[in-house]
Amino acid sequence: MAASSLPGPADLYAKRSECRLSALHVEMCTVQHLLLSALGVGWDAKEISRIAKVHFEGSYKAMFAHHGWTLEKGQQYMHQAAPRIVQTYGSVSTFVDHFDARGAQ
Repeated sequence: MAASSLPGPADLYAKRSECRLSALHVEMCTVQHLLLSALGVGWDAKEISRIAKVHFEGSYKAMFAHHGWTLEKGQQYMHQAAPRIVQTYGSVSTFVDHFDARGAQ
């Protein structure tokens, strides 16, 4: 989803009474909105590619093998990386932090 299509804080506060959103939920959505706006579209794919280059010699296949991830017939590594990463690490940001903390190998 593009950052520009995310609801802004004012939209969330306006709908808060309709949807019974807590103030904490609105604040969390606001932070997410600001983060996605700052990072830009495609930041996650760029970071996954960077980690593959630094830690897996540029190979998505090696990254999949390292994690024990498999592909179904017809699936492509690049397109399946993000869902596998989120399933394993919880988010792409956590994945990036994990490998950045390990340093280049």
